[in-house]
Order: sequence, then C-alpha cells, then structure tokens
Amino acid sequence: MPYPPPEKASPDEICNILTKLEVLLTDLPFQLPRGDDFDSKYGTFLAFTLDEDILEKTGDEVATLGEQLERVFGWQSRTTGDNIIPIVEHGEAIYTLHSILVEFYTRFQDNNVLKK
Repeated sequence: MPYPPPEKASPDEICNILTKLEVLLTDLPFQLPRGDDFDSKYGTFLAFTLDEDILEKTGDEVATLGEQLERVFGWQSRTTGDNIIPIVEHGEAIYTLHSILVEFYTRFQDNNVLKK
C-alpha cells in the first residue's frame, strides 16, 4: 500500500495507517521472542514518558518522541537502506507503541514529522 506524503495525508488516511499498524503489531509472528516486560527491547514503551533532558534540548514534544524512537529502532531506520524497521520481538511491549503514536497524533494532528 503506497502511503501519501505526510504533508498531504488526510486525518482519515493517518487513522487508517495507525489502524493497520495496530493489526500488524498484534499479528507479529510467534516465532519472535516474546517481550512483555521492561527487559524487552521495547520495554521503554510500557511506561512511556518523554525524556525531560531531550525535551529540554529540543523544546518540542514530537522531536523528543522522535529521538526516543531513534534510540529504540536506530537512527538509520528512515535515512538509509530500504526504510524497513526490523521488529525483533512480539508482545505487549512493542504493541504499546501503537497507543503512544495514537496519543501523539491526537495531540499533534498537523505535525508532518509525526505523520512520517
């Protein structure tokens, strides 16, 4: 499914993308290790809060979220290669990412960086 450029994506298109993400995160292969606790690679999502030091540096909540996601997924995720972010675990920790993105999108619907 080709995605529209962030600046042209309608709220309905973004909601559809978030819904698809939820399905994909729910249906990750069971062959992947299960990550349901704070020891998971994605454990930071379970009790997610914005890092105050990064927020102070950036002065922007979406930029702070972006930097925190880069810490988890790697900064090269969107800048090099095929833009595919490998998911290495299934379970509650990675699934929680969906609710974080929905919360931020609800608050910052016009932010093209967040849409991206």
